[in-house]
Amino acid sequence: MATRNPKPSETRLMLWILAQLCERYPDDLWERQNVLRAQAGKRFIKANTIGSADIKGCHRGRFVELEVKRPGETQTPEQVDRQADVIRAGGVYAVVHNPTEAFAVVDAL
Repeated sequence: MATRNPKPSETRLMLWILAQLCERYPDDLWERQNVLRAQAGKRFIKANTIGSADIKGCHRGRFVELEVKRPGETQTPEQVDRQADVIRAGGVYAVVHNPTEAFAVVDAL
């Protein structure tokens, strides 16, 4: 019999956090931000910027990016660079592991 991984995948965790943000802050803009790199025949397709956080939004006029990580996981070098870029531009960037941490970031704005 196959055993199940007790930890949710990062994608499931991100979707849970995103749903909670949309429910708690219904007047804000929250969306999933996919980064896609794929090759279609001879063409290379890229969507969004490598290193972009998993969730982006706007709360009270402030740009917010939230990178979702499972406990113990760390950002890639591209994500660290993106974090610096967002903060330098006046936005908010945070690494979160659950809805409570995401709420704390947004409520502090």
